[in-house]
Amino acid sequence: MRTVVISDAHLGSKESNYRELNRFLLRLDCDRLILAGDFWDLWEMEPKELREQYADTILHLRNLTKRGIQVEMLLGNHEEDYLDDPVVPLSVVPVRDSIAIRTPGGRSVAVVHGDQYDRIFTKFYWFYRALCWGNDACRKTIGVSLKTFKKKSCTSLEGHEYWDVVEDIHERVRDAYWKFGYDAVVMGHTHCPDYKKQEKGRKIEFLNAGDWKFNNTYVEIEDDLLSLKQFGEN
Repeated sequence: MRTVVISDAHLGSKESNYRELNRFLLRLDCDRLILAGDFWDLWEMEPKELREQYADTILHLRNLTKRGIQVEMLLGNHEEDYLDDPVVPLSVVPVRDSIAIRTPGGRSVAVVHGDQYDRIFTKFYWFYRALCWGNDACRKTIGVSLKTFKKKSCTSLEGHEYWDVVEDIHERVRDAYWKFGYDAVVMGHTHCPDYKKQEKGRKIEFLNAGDWKFNNTYVEIEDDLLSLKQFGEN
């Protein structure tokens, strides 16, 4: 049994490396594919626009299901309105929280997007929602995304401050799912591929699947083995 987890493709954003993603989907051979949140970027494009611009990606996903591959989807923070107008209806309705996997050897693995463990996002949730609504209205009226101006209006985190925030999110996810009784957890959200082994008697095995903007990384779960891989890597 081989499960592949990809996260944060952000199809609809200018930075999305969708050509490489399409190549990956064309070559994919697994039993189960989990899209672990922010596969689509509804902050940047409406479902109708996404269906038109990424018709090839949608076709690849449909072909995977026709081949018998189980495709599942978690909703990320950029997909909160997805259920109002699904970009591509799959056989499984997207879920908001987490997906549980039981490996052949009995290990329990959780797959979660992870935005609910981001202190900055949860603290400023309604600001982000207002930005999302304003972004939609701005795009419809003048054809420009509000995110074009984000560097002028928002404080960006850099250097040590950025990595401190990322590490805080990763540790909060590890702590939460260790307390929930899982043996391993796979997440996305931070766009930072990461792997931490299980610490004897305490923490669970942890992997961040990275993204398809800059890293083209994914997590593979085969039997009881979890690994972080990069597409195109020798």
